[in-house]
Amino acid sequence: AAKKLPGVRELFRKAAPERAKRTRFEMMKGVDADYYGYRDDDDGVLVALESAVEQEKLEQSISAWEQAKRERLKANPDDIPEEDDDVDESANKFVAHVQVPDQRVIEQALLSRRKREMLAMLGGAVEEEQAEAAPLVPSSW
Repeated sequence: AAKKLPGVRELFRKAAPERAKRTRFEMMKGVDADYYGYRDDDDGVLVALESAVEQEKLEQSISAWEQAKRERLKANPDDIPEEDDDVDESANKFVAHVQVPDQRVIEQALLSRRKREMLAMLGGAVEEEQAEAAPLVPSSW
């Protein structure tokens, strides 16, 4: 009967616990690869959806390219583009417009240059004929 007196009931009632603030660790505990979506394609559902969309986008881009090509040919019918399959191999052939020395000539020029440098270092006289005969390769080499 004393429990029913005013103010006594509030004394026996427990206070509601205060909600504790979550720590950073508690919040990050549930974050894993699934949270970021790294394992979304493991079940194979996305592969089928993406392949269908990829095929559709490929067909759209091919049709847009063909449409642009037709419009370009309508605008300038004299401009007939070369197909990639009919590329002439002579177009890819390298043509040197200057005389390119081969390996033997380069080795001879380096050897004669080293000989002249050694003779000059040792105090020997370099003959004019050797100096003029040697420049088969530019002096910058």
